[in-house]
Amino acid sequence: MPRSGGFRLSNNIAARRGVRGATIVLVVIVVGVVAALGWLVSLPSADERLAVATQPVIVPVADGPRNVQSTIELIVTLSGGGDARAPDWQGLVTSVLVKPGDTMSTGSPIVEVDGVRRVAAATPRPFYRSLTLGDVGPDVDQLVAFLTAIGKLPPDRPNDRPYDQSLGRAVKALAADLGIREPDDKSWMDFDNTWVVWMPGENLLVDEVRLTVGTVAPSLGEVLLTFRSAVTSVRFAVGVPALTTEGVSDEVTVNGLVLPVTNGEIILDDQSRDELASLLSSATDVADSASEIEHQASQGNDREISINAVRSTTFDVATQAVPVAAVVTSLNGGQWVLVPGQDGYEGVPVVVVASETARSLAFVRGLDDVAEVVGNPGAAQLSEICSKSGE
Repeated sequence: MPRSGGFRLSNNIAARRGVRGATIVLVVIVVGVVAALGWLVSLPSADERLAVATQPVIVPVADGPRNVQSTIELIVTLSGGGDARAPDWQGLVTSVLVKPGDTMSTGSPIVEVDGVRRVAAATPRPFYRSLTLGDVGPDVDQLVAFLTAIGKLPPDRPNDRPYDQSLGRAVKALAADLGIREPDDKSWMDFDNTWVVWMPGENLLVDEVRLTVGTVAPSLGEVLLTFRSAVTSVRFAVGVPALTTEGVSDEVTVNGLVLPVTNGEIILDDQSRDELASLLSSATDVADSASEIEHQASQGNDREISINAVRSTTFDVATQAVPVAAVVTSLNGGQWVLVPGQDGYEGVPVVVVASETARSLAFVRGLDDVAEVVGNPGAAQLSEICSKSGE
């Protein structure tokens, strides 16, 4: 009996201790939750935090400069370039018929080897074999196109025909022009692929000639001519302001070559195109800094490069200097600054004519009588101003 009673007493004591421990844990949790809630309640509201974050910073308006120079990026589109290489010649160079600065097209003379003239052929691909009666294939059609381009075949000859005697007669006429004489009793000739030199395009400007009279004819694959890249266009890179406003004189300089800018476009004439092409091919400091960029070209030898230039902007009228961050753009593209007023802030339209990256300054017009602007305008402020102005 005593053992049994003692056992029941031990169970009751344990139960009471368990309840007491659980109660203590619950109290601690409740106290912690209450403390956390109190801390959260003490935090500033979202509106209060936004008000702190958008607290206006008032900055003075300074006089802008009359001239700004900055280093910018230009995108130059080039066509042409490349080189012309020797076919499988044998013999001696007896005359060089081309010089630097010449423009080469299909049929242009290049060199004489053993007294036989060799001419340029801007065909889709080089002629890899000689052709004779009965031959068929894309190179036969290419020969037809070549002979048509130099006036040896009428333009109405159809493709997909084998090398026949009519084509051989046109080849014989070409051979006579090149200085090759054949017996008159044969009315047609085979085509020798070493008569022509393949070029990567039409109207290419010769930059360098690697041919010398009296030397052995260059071997198969040796470079005969290099071609200068022609400048097709020059434009500002993305992110460079066009500055189309009136009262601004604008120009860019590439290694001493000055190019005028009108209505946001870089102006090129034939002389400046040639001078820029020459700079890009010969000036080390320009060529080394030029980097080829991704492009989509209609011809395989067209490409775009990125080069650095110095832009000089002169303002015919006064400008004002404000932080770049002070200028906001509305949904309709208008540019504004916020000016402190008696009833909050007033939106003033401006025209940005230039900027200076180093000091994060924008040079604007429209603030002649304004002394201060908001340096950190918020989106809500802008929305309110634009709604009032119809922007």
